[in-house]
Amino acid sequence: MLRFWPPDLDAPADAEAFVADYQHPATVRVQQGRLRTDALGDLDHDGFNESQGVYELAAEGSIVRFVFDPAGLLRPRPMFRIAGTAGRRCWVYVRGRILDVQSRDRFGDLLIVLDEVVTGPLTVEVTIAR
Repeated sequence: MLRFWPPDLDAPADAEAFVADYQHPATVRVQQGRLRTDALGDLDHDGFNESQGVYELAAEGSIVRFVFDPAGLLRPRPMFRIAGTAGRRCWVYVRGRILDVQSRDRFGDLLIVLDEVVTGPLTVEVTIAR
């Protein structure tokens, strides 16, 4: 895995937040859809892909809705992959607001990157075109 750290990450205390985030993944409470625990790279089958640093989810129907709970740790730039979205248009809502920036992995599945440090629970919803 290749990870690019922020250019201003130069203090051990700052770096510890990134390390803790990776070593102790956040809780993802799925309300609709499912957490993927069988993804290649998810070494302990908990829904967090340690090999790629991404939380793995899958749609059931045309909606994925989940609460990302940092569990008391700082969670810098969390990333989520939604399986089964290749070739399908998706709309992502975070805290009830549309997230315009979306990416895709090499297979075309949706990647959601929250460009912030998450400090409290937040709801993410993805609507997928049929």
